[in-house]
Parts: sequence; structure tokens; C-alpha cells
Amino acid sequence: ISIKELVKIICLKMNKNFNESVTLYNENFGQDKCYFLDSAKAKQTLNWSPKLKLSDGIDSTIAWIKKDWNIIKKQELNYIHQK
Repeated sequence: ISIKELVKIICLKMNKNFNESVTLYNENFGQDKCYFLDSAKAKQTLNWSPKLKLSDGIDSTIAWIKKDWNIIKKQELNYIHQK
């Protein structure tokens, strides 16, 4: 599944318009369609298997965010990548 497809699923589940919710910047415009979420390596290397369907995992994550929104909204929004 591409990252764009995943975000579209999340927007649909949250009754949000994808085009109004996402901002594409020149530095990544068109590149995200090249990136795919793939668990094949984890399955092969670690003998891992998912415990939930993707749709169910998204639903439970949305429910968690709604339940704990008052805590989450107080967190810093600026992500700084650390090596």
C-alpha cells in the first residue's frame, strides 16, 4: 500500500477530505507515490505476522486518539528526526 493510499483511507474513516487535509510540498511532490509500506522483510526475517487487519488497526488508532485527544493535543507538533 502506498503512503498516499494509507492517508486516503485514514481521511475516509475520519470523514475528512484528502485534498483539504494534505499539503504537498515541492520537495516531496510526486515522490510519495514511490514509497510503499511493506512488511515482507519483517515477515521473512523475523517470522512476524500482523495481529490485526490494517483497517482494524486504523480504527483502533483513531479511537485511541479520540479518547486521549486532550493529552495528545498538548504534545509538541514539531518533529525533529534524530539519528
